[in-house]
Amino acid sequence: MNDEKSALEAAKIIHKMGVKNVIIKMGGDGCLLYQNGKSVFIPALRVNAVDTVGAGDCFAGALANYLIDDENNIEDAIRFAQVVAGIKVSRAGGHDAIPAMDEIKAVIESITV
Repeated sequence: MNDEKSALEAAKIIHKMGVKNVIIKMGGDGCLLYQNGKSVFIPALRVNAVDTVGAGDCFAGALANYLIDDENNIEDAIRFAQVVAGIKVSRAGGHDAIPAMDEIKAVIESITV
């Protein structure tokens, strides 16, 4: 998906198949969340991408980690996952490029201030 309109159309189709909460990833542009007949676009963290390998894995892991602690706040979970993936792509490497929690929290605080 490379535009919000196409992402929304796809999300509605998937939702009709019985998926309650649909997340359509759009790479460096962000994600679309569709739930309860409503959609929200959550932009990606704006960074200079150096190495995108593992970005999706970081996103998925961060999303799952957040939802374990707060399963009812999907929007915040996506925002958290976007930050983790954004930090990851801003540096080269695999496992060593995954940010630590203190770094993630610092970036989130700088965004929300």
